[in-house]
Amino acid sequence: RYALPKEYEAMVRGMPSHEALARLRRGVWLPGETRLTAPAVVRVLGTREGDTLLALQIHEGRNRQVRRMFETVGHQVVWLRRVRLGPLSLGALSTGAWRLLTADEVAALRRATGGQ
Repeated sequence: RYALPKEYEAMVRGMPSHEALARLRRGVWLPGETRLTAPAVVRVLGTREGDTLLALQIHEGRNRQVRRMFETVGHQVVWLRRVRLGPLSLGALSTGAWRLLTADEVAALRRATGGQ
């Protein structure tokens, strides 16, 4: 609703070409959708055994959007995790774990969404 940037780390099969990354940066047509995705910020973080680790930042939140974006440019997602939402970073929090937000984090979220 507030279009906060969401950052993900994704391990994809293969190595996306420069053109595939450029398509993500321009926005792609997802199957069954009537409009392009908003442009994404994409960075290659590394490779491992034929797979590529990428950082992808978007501000939309369509259903399974990140997976669908990579599939559209020809790369299956092996694993995916959101590492940042607006001003909040995942940090060292392990899978399935949670914690209460600090007062500073709540204030940062409020500022990011135009709240009080």
